[in-house]
Amino acid sequence: MKPLIIIAVWLAGATTSFCQQLLLRTSSRLEVFRQQPVSVKLEVNNLKKYSITMQGQPANSKIEGNRFMWTPQTTDKHYYFVTFSLLDSLGNIKDEANLELSHRAEKLSPSIEFDRPLSDTIAVEENQPFLLSARLKGNAASQVTPYFLFNENAGLRSFDSCRIEQMGDQLTFRWVPSNAEAERRYAKFRITLVSSDSTVASRVLTFKIKNIDTPPSFRYPIPDTLFWEPGKEMSLDFVADDDGHKKLNYDYSPKNNWYRIAGSKVIFSNTDEPLREPTPLQLTVTVSDEAHQIVKKIWVIPQKKRKSIAVGDFTKKEFEEGDSVITFLNVSGDDPERYIFGLSDLSLPPGIGSLSKNLELQKFSSFIKVKSKGVLPYNLVDRDYTFNLAISVTDKSDSRKVIYKILEISVGDRPDPTNIGQQKDSLLTTIQRFLKTENVYKNTLEKMQGQINRPWWKKAAVITGALSGVIGLVQSQEQNKSISAIAALISLASITVTNLPSLTESTLSELTDKIANSKGRIDQLQESESEFRSSWSAEIDRTTFYRLKAEIIEKLTKGRLKRSEDVCSLWKDKTLKRKIIQLLKSTSEDEKNNSALRALFRCADEK
Repeated sequence: MKPLIIIAVWLAGATTSFCQQLLLRTSSRLEVFRQQPVSVKLEVNNLKKYSITMQGQPANSKIEGNRFMWTPQTTDKHYYFVTFSLLDSLGNIKDEANLELSHRAEKLSPSIEFDRPLSDTIAVEENQPFLLSARLKGNAASQVTPYFLFNENAGLRSFDSCRIEQMGDQLTFRWVPSNAEAERRYAKFRITLVSSDSTVASRVLTFKIKNIDTPPSFRYPIPDTLFWEPGKEMSLDFVADDDGHKKLNYDYSPKNNWYRIAGSKVIFSNTDEPLREPTPLQLTVTVSDEAHQIVKKIWVIPQKKRKSIAVGDFTKKEFEEGDSVITFLNVSGDDPERYIFGLSDLSLPPGIGSLSKNLELQKFSSFIKVKSKGVLPYNLVDRDYTFNLAISVTDKSDSRKVIYKILEISVGDRPDPTNIGQQKDSLLTTIQRFLKTENVYKNTLEKMQGQINRPWWKKAAVITGALSGVIGLVQSQEQNKSISAIAALISLASITVTNLPSLTESTLSELTDKIANSKGRIDQLQESESEFRSSWSAEIDRTTFYRLKAEIIEKLTKGRLKRSEDVCSLWKDKTLKRKIIQLLKSTSEDEKNNSALRALFRCADEK
């Protein structure tokens, strides 16, 4: 194992850099893994004859030349504070530098080791047994749990006949590909390994399944209708594929002078016989091998004048996260090369990622191929969602001529099987964000309650006592006492009475209830968080994880809704409404905090 050499610079031991003589080429705090060699360079400036000593170092460490060398062992202490001293030729200390050392066991990702080397694409055959064994590997102190996901491609969620057996750390895969699976041609098998110390690893096996007798299939979708301008050349490509690599025969009917065949293309030209009366014609194209034949019927509609381009619908409209999207749009009328095609999302709600930026368009003579850039990301949606996509078709010769059409594609929400650890961290972050907001809400209500010092009847008693004192003062005044001074005292008492809030017992009770509700939500979620952390620290299976996650998300949703109801209820009380407005006006001048508090206390009925 190569030694760990630290290259960041830390200056220690002197107050100014120009007088420093001993430099450590590392940070002041260094955490390393056990059994991994560490090498720290000690650099000496402005001194020719010197020696370096150290104190507090690990027992098996040493200085070789100008390097501190150490390989942490399990028997070493967890923490060391090492002081390096630079001595001159007379043994006087010229400079010192400190280094804090700690070590821990290296967190190794789990892995799977197969009984033989595997190619990138594994060839299997319909009805032929396939056997593969493997061994799970991880840290000695951790347990590795495997999870499996069959075929991440669109349209196939599981194998019909694959069986997995586990005994300890040994896995055995048994599979006899069925005809239905062979017709899919390709299959993917994802193995996700989750260690009890939260490390995650993933491995994907890709299979190419040979169908022992499969019919050919059209490579591209064939449109039901073609618009053709007689006298202008147009081609229809109905090329097909065959897994058995058999020779394919292409044909069409009926035969006439309007078009001819060239390989896998029907070419429309009509150069020999001008078309006087345009009439629709049903064209039949066929592809056959030695045992099978596929057929497609197409209506060909001749038109003397160019027709504006028309866009159909997606040939496939339902996908899931983790799928590779491949679908097609049939176009007819004009030549697609004369137009620019664009795709954009419409009105995405919070939590929904853009779909159009993950898709790209490829133009062909009679259709548009729509495919994803890789696979759809697992964080695209937080629930099953139907995207509204606007496709725009712009004429290259006149940018003012634009055709719009709204299309739909559904994407199902699917948890990322390789990312359970990140899901856990994301959920805990969401919980902490909710608790932080809820505590701000509760503390604000308590602040409001504190500003209303006493119940209304106690305040009334104080005011009554003040007025009685004023009346007694008036009655006991000497004849020469200033009338203006007495009038000022009475006026002051009147102002005090006017400005005191008129609170009822029910209003105070309602505010107390809202505070109690908030405390209950906080306690309930903190209890769920504690249960979740406790379950995660032990061995947790995917079913338990998703159950706990669903319960917590449900509590978060209900908690937000209940807080919103409480806020709206507070606005309905005029006195509390005045206190809320007063509180919002007196909040921090920090615009960000002010806006956040206003959003927290906003009711749907209040602007």
